Order: sequence, then structure tokens, then C-alpha cells
Amino acid sequence: MEPRYITLKKNEENFFSYLDGSFSSEWRALPEQSLNVNTAREQVTFRLIPMNQIHHPGWIVLLFKLFRLEWSSLSLGPVLATYSYLAFSGQQLNHFNAILAIIAVLVFHAAVFAMNDYRDHIKGVDRLSLKGGSQVIQQGWLSAQTVRRVGLTLFGLGSCVGLYLILKQPFFLMAVGLFTGVSVLGYSFYGQGLKYLGFGEVVAFFCFGPLLTYGFSRAASYSHSWEILFLGLGFGFLSALCLQSRQLENIISDSQVGVKSLA
Repeated sequence: MEPRYITLKKNEENFFSYLDGSFSSEWRALPEQSLNVNTAREQVTFRLIPMNQIHHPGWIVLLFKLFRLEWSSLSLGPVLATYSYLAFSGQQLNHFNAILAIIAVLVFHAAVFAMNDYRDHIKGVDRLSLKGGSQVIQQGWLSAQTVRRVGLTLFGLGSCVGLYLILKQPFFLMAVGLFTGVSVLGYSFYGQGLKYLGFGEVVAFFCFGPLLTYGFSRAASYSHSWEILFLGLGFGFLSALCLQSRQLENIISDSQVGVKSLA
């Protein structure tokens, strides 16, 4: 079958439905060329492919790519280090709460990267750079609409687990949970997005650093200390540094779509 193409402008009614994959349940629209990205004059040329002709890797590999599990050390590193410190310092641990907290962290990790993939696709960042995001949407393995739903579902699941932990000691964890939730949603999913305003490294510093170590310490042992916060500062710095290195790689494509970063 000869490939079919369609070029749509941003002001056309069905532009967004092709971009997020909701235009059909039988076809995928793969963005082949994007011009004037993130402007009123944006136009995209899509290659239309029947879904049954798209060959994607197994679901395990696909989800590994979507959730960027190779970056899970950013989430699990601070948690496991805090867990070890609490255990060796003789703190009384609630291992059930600790396990729930680890599950919540992993679920939020997956939600953040899924929602970030969706937003970067819609905004055009991942359409201009072949190294941007997981490329799950751009390859047609999943539609942007599906990735968005997965991200929101995981965020809701993580929020339910987090709410249980917060209710155990609301005074200490309410502010941490609220700030973290707002940061996760505001990072790149809603509104202009903190990531696109140059605050991505700041969000990474707090969410993968002191907020994570402090929150886990309160959930697992109902205690906190200056050592836990200092531990978080170190991990927060490393996380911001990792994100900064990614921003340096994508500085050209980011500038093309008007994305600001510390780089």
C-alpha cells in the first residue's frame, strides 16, 4: 500500500485530533514534518498508517521506554539512601508504609514521564528531535491521547497511595504532598509549564531531593532530621545536574519551539 500523507495547519479544525491520535481508531498519524512549531502558523505533515501495520516492541519494552525506567535511579536513589540511613541509625521503621511510599514514588515517576511525553509531543519538542522523550508517540506505538490517559491514571493512583500516607500524619506530609503534586502537574502538563519557563531544574532539585527524602522519612519512620534534609540536597543537586545535561543536548530543538531552560 502506498503511504498516505496529509498536511494540516494549526488553525484547521481537525489539526489537534490528528496530533493527539483521536481522529481514528484504525489509523495512526505519524508526524513527518513540523514547520513553525509552537506558533499560530504551525503546520504538520502526517503519514497515515493502519494500526495493524505498525510493529512495536513487546509491552514490557514499550512501557520501559515510556516510563523512562532507566532514569528510575533519580527517584529510587534518594528513597533507598534514606531507607538505609534510617535503618542504620536505629530508627523504628514502619516497613508497610515504607513499601507504600516506594510504590507511590515509582508510580509518580511513571506518571511524570508519561505526561511529559504527551506535552512535549503536543508542543513540538519531541517532534523536532529524534532523541527527545521516549519517541513512543512519534513511532506510532501509542497515541498521544493514550499516553495522556495513562499519565493521568497513574497520577491518580499515586495520589491515592500518597493520601493514605498523608492521613497518617497530615500535619507533616500535607504540605509536602501538595507542593509535590502541584510541581508534578505544573512541570510540563498544565498551563505554560514550569519546564518551558526555565524552572525545570528547580522543580527537579526539590522533588528529587529534599522533598523526597523528607517525605519518605516521615512516611517510613514518623521522624525527620537535618541529616535527611542534607541528604536530599545532595540528591537534588545531582538530579538537577542530570536534567541540565539533557537540556544541553536539546538546546537547539528547544530554542526552535521557544522553550526556555537554564541551559
